[in-house]
Formats: sequence, structure tokens, C-alpha cells
Amino acid sequence: MASRESRHSLKDLVSTWQYYLNVCKGLVTIYGTYWNVPEGCASIVTDYMNAGSIENLLEYAGAMPETAIKEIATGVLNSL
Repeated sequence: MASRESRHSLKDLVSTWQYYLNVCKGLVTIYGTYWNVPEGCASIVTDYMNAGSIENLLEYAGAMPETAIKEIATGVLNSL
């Protein structure tokens, strides 16, 4: 986040994300953006996803049934 251009690009991305929160269901909510924490970085505070990641699920289960993959893919595509 050292350049003005990268900060502007991130601000545009966050603004677009917040706009689509009002339009689409299933997107992770943004609660705040903090600049330079630590120096040269930006932090975006979002919802806590208590179920973990798909990677965590695969590490635990080893494989996923096709019906579960279908549910996840449907949610992701609806969000996009």
C-alpha cells in the first residue's frame, strides 16, 4: 500500500464490494477498513466465518460428496 495508486485501487474495490452488499445475498460484510496497520498495509474487517475454509474441511474430511460441492458452488456463483 505504499503507492497512491494501490491505495486508490483498494478504496475502489471496497466501495464496489459495499455497493454489492446491498444488491446481492451471500457476500461477506465489511465492517471497516484500517490503513497502515502495520505500516504499508491495509486491514479489511469482515464477518467471522466460523465454519472455516474449504481447505480446512478437505483436510478434516479428506473428500467431499458431490452434493456438498454443488451447494458450495451454487452459493459462490450466486454471490458472484
